[in-house]
Amino acid sequence: MRFSRDFFILACAAIMALPSCITVDKRLGEDYIPTDQKLQMGTVTLPLPIRQMTMDSLQARSSNSFILGRIKTEELGTADFSFAADVYPSLAGVNFGKDAVVTKAYLSIALLSSHIIDPQEKKIMQEVEVFRLKEPLDTDMIYSNSYSDQLFYDPVPINTQSVEIFGNDSLNTYISNDYAQELIVATQRELDTLEYFARSHRGLYFRVKPNAYDPVGGRVNLFDFTNATLYVWINFQPTWGENLNKKDTIITYNIGYLNALNISTYSSQGLKSAEGESPREEIIFEGIGGVKPYITMKDLRQTLDNWIVSSGLDREKLVIAKATINLPFKREALLAGEDLTYPSSLFPANRFLDTTDNKVYYAPLKDVNTSGNTYGAMNRSLAQYTGDVSSFIHKVIHKDLAELESKGDEYNIWFNPVTTQSDYWGNVTYVLDNEYYYVGKINGPASNNPPTLTILYALHN
Repeated sequence: MRFSRDFFILACAAIMALPSCITVDKRLGEDYIPTDQKLQMGTVTLPLPIRQMTMDSLQARSSNSFILGRIKTEELGTADFSFAADVYPSLAGVNFGKDAVVTKAYLSIALLSSHIIDPQEKKIMQEVEVFRLKEPLDTDMIYSNSYSDQLFYDPVPINTQSVEIFGNDSLNTYISNDYAQELIVATQRELDTLEYFARSHRGLYFRVKPNAYDPVGGRVNLFDFTNATLYVWINFQPTWGENLNKKDTIITYNIGYLNALNISTYSSQGLKSAEGESPREEIIFEGIGGVKPYITMKDLRQTLDNWIVSSGLDREKLVIAKATINLPFKREALLAGEDLTYPSSLFPANRFLDTTDNKVYYAPLKDVNTSGNTYGAMNRSLAQYTGDVSSFIHKVIHKDLAELESKGDEYNIWFNPVTTQSDYWGNVTYVLDNEYYYVGKINGPASNNPPTLTILYALHN
């Protein structure tokens, strides 16, 4: 009998369509694995003991922009943003000639963007005041938190006209000739080396004029420190020739390019959780400084210790493969559009004290550099912030408790928005977002959907 090629193909197809009778025994070979090489793995979800705490009244050396404005909310009160900046000639080696006299002075700072909580406040009028610093701005003042209001600047404004901004324009104003006259009195060394000039001449301080009515609302404006210029018109006697007539010219000065300081103060300082208070259903937070979700190292360690003991785990054999923080918030905020005031990320940061120079600074947990970490990105579908903190949790578990306590604030964590900065060579650094002001709420430990820490762990032999 002869079979056609088509018949052969159909027969093969029919055989392949039959259900397989072969089973896979996954236990095969397990008896040959030494018991001391087997890993016990598991997962656990723990409640996070989050409370509400206030950060320092943050001041920060400006790296991108000047921050200026005021926002008031019903729950948090008023957040004020001002800045100080040094002033120095745009070019080294400027020659002011002889008998130089200022005839007028005008400054202009370009707007980068503005930030609001209420859309109706987008174009409100804000009046700006400009003051003369009492001392030159230097790194000691910038990093030592030495700003102190009236001790910091002369209380009489030097802008010679009302300065009004509406959130869509540059900051422009004439300033007093007396201040500008100080800038053209300089030694040759100061004119040749701009750093020396900045150290010996007083800079400027900018703030939004306080409003006696102080209504709810407001706006925060970000100005471009790379596009901030003071123009000074002078009349002088040239010294590069004989019997020359007096001349008029314009000298330009950079504002804040060497040293600039953003300053923020908050009336929310009294909103921190009291010691021993009951867990809250809701935790409110704001951007830059102010009030934040906060976990003490002591509370976090106690939560982890309770889990280890109640589960009968051996701490010495415990390996944290992955630890994920989940910070849920009410989905209604998304539906109401309130999430427009929420940051795109919320990630833990530590507070460090440099005892050498008495400087305080905050930095995201080193886990932020882990490949694939979303550094606390908002998940809109799940209405929560999520971030990987595996190495930090491993340290808190395994370090000696006395050592952790000796580090003070370094193992307490504040939750902050995080952003990136790139240097000239394209290297990316994760830093706290100290430019944009946000207001938001996350669920507290007493809510039906509380903040949690999900751990994937292993026990080695």
